[in-house]
This record gives sequence, structure tokens and C-alpha cells, in this order.
Amino acid sequence: MTNPAGHEDFVELIYEAAIDTSLWPRVLERLVDGIGGNGATLRCYDMFTSAGEGVGAYVDQAALERGFADFGTVNPLTDKDLANKRRRLMNYRPKINRDIDWLPKEEFLRTPFYNDFFQPFGFHSDVSLGLMCEDVGGGGFEGAGVNVFRHKRKGDWTADEMALCAALHPHFIRAFKLSRRLSVTKGVGDVSTDLLDRSPYGLFMLDRGGRVRHLNRVGEALVAEADGLTIIGGRLAARRHDDTRRLQRLIDLAATGDSEQRRGGAMALTTSHRRRPLSLLISPMRAGRAEPFMPGPAVIVCVTDLEGGVSLSEHWLRELFGLTPAESRVALCLFEGREPREAAQRLGLGLPTVRTHLAHIFEKTGTTGQVALTSLMMRQIGAGPA
Repeated sequence: MTNPAGHEDFVELIYEAAIDTSLWPRVLERLVDGIGGNGATLRCYDMFTSAGEGVGAYVDQAALERGFADFGTVNPLTDKDLANKRRRLMNYRPKINRDIDWLPKEEFLRTPFYNDFFQPFGFHSDVSLGLMCEDVGGGGFEGAGVNVFRHKRKGDWTADEMALCAALHPHFIRAFKLSRRLSVTKGVGDVSTDLLDRSPYGLFMLDRGGRVRHLNRVGEALVAEADGLTIIGGRLAARRHDDTRRLQRLIDLAATGDSEQRRGGAMALTTSHRRRPLSLLISPMRAGRAEPFMPGPAVIVCVTDLEGGVSLSEHWLRELFGLTPAESRVALCLFEGREPREAAQRLGLGLPTVRTHLAHIFEKTGTTGQVALTSLMMRQIGAGPA
């Protein structure tokens, strides 16, 4: 891999963007200017629907994303046979493709993709630089690439322009992969790996697509048990199909981009060799700087083995939150995954009394429910997201 002569500073900028993702638009601007384009986008997207997100240069990125989503299923610049496409993606190699590499120009000009999508933007020609393709399970694939668009008045891409794309392509691939790896570390934030590994809980950090980007030692041990939890196609799953569907719904709610809909949740997961179920708490992680095409952790799943001796001190709860001894005992029951009725039975209290204690606990801790309370308690001992 060599630097194209006269573009050494451009290559340096590409690798700077791997570390500082806010520089990607500048990289795209340099590419557009260097090969005589009119706009460009760097996107991470579903390889079958084309729906995705990314950043752009000299384009209305939001409008462009709507166009890709609306016309992705009729895109003529890809395999029409889905079975063939899936086989090709399983053996993916990043390539450079122009629209005329897929079909003759005169045929492309007659497609709805060109007339109803390209034309409103003033686009006539397209060159794409493939960056990566990842099997995400369930028959799905996620891809990433750079598309550079050109107006009709500028004519066809020249041999020199394609040669520059070819020289820069390996640098784009390497920088993008590096950027994705670094984003995982950034997403973990200030929580050290050592702290996570010392936690008595199984901790799984997931990206917005539900793929596992980090897990601690307890999490690794839970997966290695081959009972209860597993990882399939990079995604956290349960051994039973119904449990997996429920877990995925909770992850989707915690990872959604809609801030009004985003929320955490909890579930119990039975295993064959435990008398009591595993307790799973699914929580959104604190949002940092938006990096739309990066896989940084967006969700944390905290797994408590209720038979593993994990406990908190009543004294600690009283000192930290000002709870009474009775309120501390109720809070501990909730932390262990019990519902209010179960807590009442365990503590020998009436359900109305437990509910009264809960109202006082929520008021003193500034929380509004069991999930929020449990998440707060885990954060205070270093087990949950900040």
C-alpha cells in the first residue's frame, strides 16, 4: 500500500479521521474535489434495504438517507438475485464500482432509481468505494462504503480519477476499520476494563444493532456455560427462541434513536442447572458525541446470577440514600430481581406496606421505577453505565 504522489497530506487526513471522526466530512470533501465529483457520503447500511446512516460532503445527508431507504429495494446497482447476493456477501472483498460497471448507462438512465432518486439531487454518475461487509446474523449483512456523485455536465469518470480512487481505497478501508475499533473503546468511556472484569455481574456492551462489542469475564463465563445465554452472529441471544425474542425487544427499546421511546427493561432467564433464574437488566448507555456509522456501545446488559452470592449492604444503602432499615431490605429485594409481591412474601410484609416503602425509596433515590432504581444501585458500585 503506497501513498499516491502529491496526496500525502490527504492520506494523513484520512488516518486522522480514524481517530477523530468529526474529520470524515473533510476527507469526503477532499475526495470529491480530487476526482471532480459534486457530492459524497460515507454510510453504514443494510446491504439488502440500503437503509442506514452516515456523514456527507456537499449533500443533504438526511434527504440522501431517505432516498436510499425509499429506493434501496429497486437499486439496479447491485445483485438482483438475493441468493446470489447473499453468497457474494459471504465472500465479500472491498471493490470500486461505477454505475456503468453494473449495467449500461442508457439502461441505468431509464430506471426509477436514476429518475426519481438521482435526478432530484442532480446526480448522473456514481462511483462507490466498498469498505466492509459484516454478517449480522439472521441472514442479514451490514455494509459500509463511500459513494461519490457527479453531475452530467462533468462527463464520465476519467482513468486518472479512477486511478486516484484505487490508490486511496486501501487507506480508506484501513482507516475505517481502525475508526470502528477505536469507537468501541471510546464508547466504554471512563469505565476501565479492570473495573468491568472485577464486577460480580455479567456485563455485555452492545452497539445499536445489538451486536456484542465488549463483555467482561463473568459475561464470558456465562456464555461458556452453554446454558441460558449465548452469542449468535455477534448478537446476544438466549438458548430458547421465545427468550431471545423478548431480549431483543428490550435491546431494541434501549438502543432506539428515538429519545422519547428509548428506555431500559428487565427480564428473568431460566437455566437448566439453577434453581433461580438469571436476572437481566437492559439499559441505554449515556449518549456521547454522535458517531452514526460507528459501532460504539449503546446498550449495556447486566446479568445477575441470583445464586452467585451477589449482595449489597443494608448499611451502605442507608448511608448512601438515607433509607430506613425496612426500606433498605425492600430495595435489596428489588435489586435481586424480585417483584413487589415476592418481596412482601420474603420479608413477611403486606403488599401495601411494601408499596409504601417503594414510594419512599423512589422519592429518596430520585428514581421512578424498579428498573431505574436497580440501574442506579449498580452504577453506584461500578456495575452499571454512568
